[in-house]
Amino acid sequence: MRAPNYLLALALAQVGWNNSETARRLNQRALERGHPGLAVDRSRVSRWIRRGERPRPPVPELLAGLLTEHLGQPYTPALLGGVFK
Repeated sequence: MRAPNYLLALALAQVGWNNSETARRLNQRALERGHPGLAVDRSRVSRWIRRGERPRPPVPELLAGLLTEHLGQPYTPALLGGVFK
């Protein structure tokens, strides 16, 4: 097991999204960007945060883009913690 991803948890707290909202937004963005097979749920987001699991592409890039838009500052997968590199 990896260490918890506190950077990701902090970014999601700043934007005010819980795990369900994060999953919903990621799935919506994936559809918009041509990734219809992506199916993130709240338990998966929780594992990224609590267990430090590594999400598969294109999730890191999609999430960084969503956070950049909603927080008004640039985010990259690397800024969201080591598991997003």
